Amino acid sequence: MVPPSSDIEVVDSQVHIWEPESADRPWPPGGAAWASSTHRGWLSGPDEPSRPLQAAELGDLMDAAGVSAAVLVPPWFQGYDNSYVISAAAAAPSRYRVMARIDPAAPAIDAELTRLASVAEVAGVRVLFHRETRDALTDGTAEKLWHSASGLGMPVMVYAPGQVEHLRDVASQYPDVRIAIDHLGLSGGGTREQRQAEIDCLLRLSDLPNVAVKASAAPCYSTDPYPYRDLHAEVLAVLGAFGAERVFWGSDVSRLRGGYREAVTMFTEHLGLSVHDRRQVMGAGLRAWLGWELGSDMSREKEGRSS
Repeated sequence: MVPPSSDIEVVDSQVHIWEPESADRPWPPGGAAWASSTHRGWLSGPDEPSRPLQAAELGDLMDAAGVSAAVLVPPWFQGYDNSYVISAAAAAPSRYRVMARIDPAAPAIDAELTRLASVAEVAGVRVLFHRETRDALTDGTAEKLWHSASGLGMPVMVYAPGQVEHLRDVASQYPDVRIAIDHLGLSGGGTREQRQAEIDCLLRLSDLPNVAVKASAAPCYSTDPYPYRDLHAEVLAVLGAFGAERVFWGSDVSRLRGGYREAVTMFTEHLGLSVHDRRQVMGAGLRAWLGWELGSDMSREKEGRSS
């Protein structure tokens, strides 16, 4: 086990927060059932009633886990409403940035991306090629997304389970678009052999300099207890191929298997990473990729907490 370095900042590349469904903000069909069945990882026990993870509670969880900042993403089950995460980031601008959810099939996607690019709290967008939007990655529907993101210099986080190989053509055609592939490119299904095949597929994109990887929700793809040793070789292979500057740790804490702090220490204490690589993976690389500098406000907050 490698001892942690206290001066390494931890920035979470993916956290979902949301408000309860309401008449003013209805969710898509099936959203409530999905939220109740899968996004329970942050709750204190399996018998605790499902409830939203909201901004105030997230801050407490982050403090306890030693996480100083995070990228907020609306969960898919509530649709494409980004207003809550944007308001949470506006209330704590040194701690949060937003990757806004965007519908890749939206007719006016270029106008929506332009609007989002003008919102100070929004660092980029996240798009899912999954379920009803799965085919948008390969049938030409998403071309306006890539074209607009290229023109705006907007980073894009992508969840495309079972379709990672198709991102090679996108990244090659749009070299100015920074693409981060979610969850180590894993789909979460099948056997360990399938997981290895998906990692191998991801590794084949490592030669593309505009492609990065979110090492997010890693414990969810392990069948071992903490520190999730059955995933270590795959994570290290990704780090070796992409370099630590293009691999971003993340928790996906609302559906996390195991504790938030354990998701951190899996990387900081059990992978044998150098101090440089830990610093990059745990936050510095993500900040550079997003252009999210460690601001003076956050520095003062850290000084205040340590005094």
